[in-house]
Amino acid sequence: MEKLKKASTQLTLDEINEIKRQAQAGSAPHQNQYGLLLALGQFVPKNKSQAVEYFKKASDQDNPEGMWNYCKYLLYDPDGPADVAQALEILLRGCEKGYPFILNQMAYFYQHGHYVEKNLEKAVELFRRGAELGSPQAQFNLATMYASGEGLEFSEFEAFEWLEKAAYDGDFVEAIGTLGEFYALGIGCLQDLDKGLELLEMAVGRDHPNSMFALGSFYYKGEIVERDYDQARFYLGKAVNRGFLQAYPIMASLLAQGLGGPKDLETAKRLLQAGAKAGLADCAEAYQSLLKEPARDCDQKDLAEPCKKNIH
Repeated sequence: MEKLKKASTQLTLDEINEIKRQAQAGSAPHQNQYGLLLALGQFVPKNKSQAVEYFKKASDQDNPEGMWNYCKYLLYDPDGPADVAQALEILLRGCEKGYPFILNQMAYFYQHGHYVEKNLEKAVELFRRGAELGSPQAQFNLATMYASGEGLEFSEFEAFEWLEKAAYDGDFVEAIGTLGEFYALGIGCLQDLDKGLELLEMAVGRDHPNSMFALGSFYYKGEIVERDYDQARFYLGKAVNRGFLQAYPIMASLLAQGLGGPKDLETAKRLLQAGAKAGLADCAEAYQSLLKEPARDCDQKDLAEPCKKNIH
């Protein structure tokens, strides 16, 4: 949906009318595309019910994007019918037809036990089918299962190979960032710190919080790069501003000690409170130790929005 949102800003009125005409004439790809325009309210009045009708028409013709968009309505829309059985029937039909994106979605459901009984063997099977058919999402997910040993034999080398495919062939940002960590740490490959940092920077440039956290942690720890608290604070601040919880305790430590920038106990406490509220034990323990420092109490709004002001 986001991809169409960006592309649709370049559509002319004639192109919008042609999409609508083709959709009404029965073209499944155009039905899905027009449904997205209606769902987004771009160039046409926003109309969810009509969007769903067009998604269903595209789905009935086995258009993979239309099938998934209609299933999202069936599964997730609060005003929808919550028809899990119908959604699974559509998704399984998409798997039979070998649609890579739907194979990945169904594999994810089996991996996590969403709407179906958890079945890691089935998840691996579907991820692999999707990966071999070129889905970068499936390639990435298969790589993470190899890296964790979940559902198959642990293999850093297999994980690295699938990450390369997802990153270079699929231009998948999660894979680019994770591949950067693999290169930087020498996981499944010969260590190449320069290449790893380059890939991580590329992912950061595409707003990937995990990569921001990874780079910030590298500079904070100073194990594979020279310790640099300014750089650590820069990258961890980016991750915190995007709500990446794992960055909260380290950023709070930098703020509390005045490392890489001004000392800021108030913000450090707000971060630790928010992290503790989200269940991070490190934040809860660190917050208790900071209570000895004088600072104003945070009200409930502070706890709900610990990073309303950007942190640098």
